[in-house]
Amino acid sequence: MKKCILLLSLLLTVGMQGQDAVTLLKFEEAEKAFNSGDYRAVIEKLAEVEAGIGVTSKTLYLKIMAQNQLLGAENKVFTDPSTTLDFTLLRSLLENTQTYINAMKEQGLDDRFREVHNIHEKLKAYPKTEAELKNIYTKPFVETIDKYYASIGGQEDIANVETMVVEENQENDFNSQYVENYSSTIITKKAIGKYSLSIEGPHGSKTVFNKEKGVYKGILFTSNFEHTKKLYDKLTSNSLSLVSVLPFNMDDVQSLKIRQGSFSGEEATIVNQQQEVNSTNYSVNYYFSNTSGRLIGTVTSLKGGVVTIIRFTDFREVKGLTFPFKRITKTYQLSEHGKEGYNYEEGLGDEKLALLMEQDNYMSSIINTTTRLKINEPIPESVFE
Repeated sequence: MKKCILLLSLLLTVGMQGQDAVTLLKFEEAEKAFNSGDYRAVIEKLAEVEAGIGVTSKTLYLKIMAQNQLLGAENKVFTDPSTTLDFTLLRSLLENTQTYINAMKEQGLDDRFREVHNIHEKLKAYPKTEAELKNIYTKPFVETIDKYYASIGGQEDIANVETMVVEENQENDFNSQYVENYSSTIITKKAIGKYSLSIEGPHGSKTVFNKEKGVYKGILFTSNFEHTKKLYDKLTSNSLSLVSVLPFNMDDVQSLKIRQGSFSGEEATIVNQQQEVNSTNYSVNYYFSNTSGRLIGTVTSLKGGVVTIIRFTDFREVKGLTFPFKRITKTYQLSEHGKEGYNYEEGLGDEKLALLMEQDNYMSSIINTTTRLKINEPIPESVFE
């Protein structure tokens, strides 16, 4: 074994001196392929060279550089869930960098040795299996979600909520042109999928889900609609009950992005989710307080520059669960200047968001204030009629 290592070391230190013209030509072709970005051709040409003269310091160095480019010199393996890794290539590159380091460490420090050593150290932190790769993405989401549910009472207690009655006042301000005030009662009965929303105000109405049928009763008309889970989820998302249940889970990790930022002056973990509804693309940033773990806000960004910001405040405990008793929703249309650098898929950056929240030129403002919240209390069937 020692003889093999010594022989390899000698070959590596020999370089390309004294080789025949054909070998030198093939090596030049490998260098040209590298300069043109054809890294697979580099490895193929080097294989032909090494078949004749064995591994040398120059061939191994060039192979390492080509493999590093194929793997992705700026691989976003720790930041982008869509990143994939060629684990066979990774293992080969780790082996080649280690071989180069072992053989050349006694030859003195030069730029090539430093570069190979840096690549090797970087790769040591890379995941070695698909499971490890997945864990890189899931870990921050798991920590954020676990902290969130713990902050509002725990997933087990949330799952035990069978009925909820939310009474709240709502103030609608349409760009200060006119203001409407409503009071509403939202009643949900999870076990059998029943839902009732009664609104009192200028355009009062009542919407009811009762088993398989739904009905909307307004001032001007009444309409029936078919019960579907998607529609039920959409209706109940307007109530506080869904504030306690996140609209994503660990199955969605590959489509989510996570980063650190701030919301309304508070440091937060931001989870970004891309969505499409009725051919409209938009993204939602969910802001989880780094201090409390609670969901303190959301920012929905549409492609055309329409941005909706929701702030959750006035958190109170009801039967061991914590809910925001106030939701402030403001919708803005970004000006042409405001759209500069705007990417709806990423949402607003922290600085742009902070500036926008200081402005009063919103399209609409809705303030929901909960006046009473009851959990797991008997609900008469008459409210669903």
